Amino acid sequence: MIDLRRQLFPERGASYHLIGASLDDLRWFDQVPRDRSGLFIAEGVLHYLGETEVKALLNAVVAHFPDGHMIFDICNSMIVKRAGSNVGGHGCNIQMGAR
Repeated sequence: MIDLRRQLFPERGASYHLIGASLDDLRWFDQVPRDRSGLFIAEGVLHYLGETEVKALLNAVVAHFPDGHMIFDICNSMIVKRAGSNVGGHGCNIQMGAR
């Protein structure tokens, strides 16, 4: 996916970099400078991870960047129920709030 994105949106200058990496292997953080603001975008991926993996990833982002922003999408309970086994990487194991 990153290769396609590079074709559509070429990297511009020293402040814009695309990193293609597995979200469960946080060594890619080593490629991101800690001494400046960052923008972390997770589009259409967090709902494929389990709750533990999402928390670990988001905590790592907060710990790594002294200042910055995170953009990610979320699913409401109806979407999660419809997605079934596609959510959470290994089935829908996310506890939704009581109604």
